[in-house]
Amino acid sequence: MDAPPVQYVKTSDGFDIAYGVSGAGRTAVLFPVGANNLQFMWQQQPAYRAFFEALAGRYRLVQYDGRGQGLSSRGLGPDHTVEDRRLDFAAVVERLNLGRVCLIAPNEACHIAVPYAIEHRELVDALVLWNPGWNQSERGTLLPVEELVRRSWELMVRTRAENFGVGDIEIEARRIRESVTPEDFVTHVNAHLKCNLRPVLPSLDVPTLVLGTRNSPVAPTSETNWRSLAGLIPNARVVLFDDGRMIGGLTTESGVPPAAAAMIDFFDGLALREADAADTQGQASNLSPREIEVLRLVAAGKTNQQIASDLVISLNTVQRHIGNILAKTGLENRTQAAAYAHRRGL
Repeated sequence: MDAPPVQYVKTSDGFDIAYGVSGAGRTAVLFPVGANNLQFMWQQQPAYRAFFEALAGRYRLVQYDGRGQGLSSRGLGPDHTVEDRRLDFAAVVERLNLGRVCLIAPNEACHIAVPYAIEHRELVDALVLWNPGWNQSERGTLLPVEELVRRSWELMVRTRAENFGVGDIEIEARRIRESVTPEDFVTHVNAHLKCNLRPVLPSLDVPTLVLGTRNSPVAPTSETNWRSLAGLIPNARVVLFDDGRMIGGLTTESGVPPAAAAMIDFFDGLALREADAADTQGQASNLSPREIEVLRLVAAGKTNQQIASDLVISLNTVQRHIGNILAKTGLENRTQAAAYAHRRGL
């Protein structure tokens, strides 16, 4: 899969935001990390590319570089706040007319995603908080980031690459250097150090997955941190990994990075539960006898051509039946349709 072409949208306060769209299906928005550069990550970091491809292979994946990073406008200014970064997301939402979405918020991006999910409950199907820096204001007294950067920007780059990086450390360090200036980096970090989501989390009323590592550099007591966060969110689900390399270095049996596999399981399970709920409420799928035949063959792993041969119908007719099946059941793809059939003994 090729990297998505870079497009631009201007925010209400004049920043040019670089974004890309890949894949098809349910929309999933992946918020930027601290030194985001979607083209660099797609083209030069294989671990990130595998992660992006896993998501784009199932969903319409929307990514963007926030202001002050990647291919977007630089120069944040001394008055920069997290509220300003929400304007980046708002511009992308308006340009693409996104409608209903699933949100994936790594690290400090939770301070953009959570308020949006609370304010726009009707538009957010699900939320993933991934190693979230949700309570930055209580992280303790650390040497101010300005002082660290002033002493040695290169040391800061190397430290972040070694502790937070995915894959080759040298490439990770190069991405940081090319994606953010020392001044914008300091401004970005300081804006988030003032944030604390604790007061608003109990009002977060969307299906939420907290995805984290037990030994994460993001927090000194990671597992306690993630479980404390989840405990504040009604019906949140927690998935923890022993190894911090949820993208790089590890894969599931299917070759998918663990973080992507957990997200796919969460999103697809949500779609199945929605379909089941529709059936329970009397909104049954009402499949025709022929559509049930086609669904059984889909569940058996048959291709469209094999189904056409088995039922002695045209390929176009098979495609039309499958489209009708998905529309009536509220499912999004063949994998979900197969699971739907197995669950109902078809």
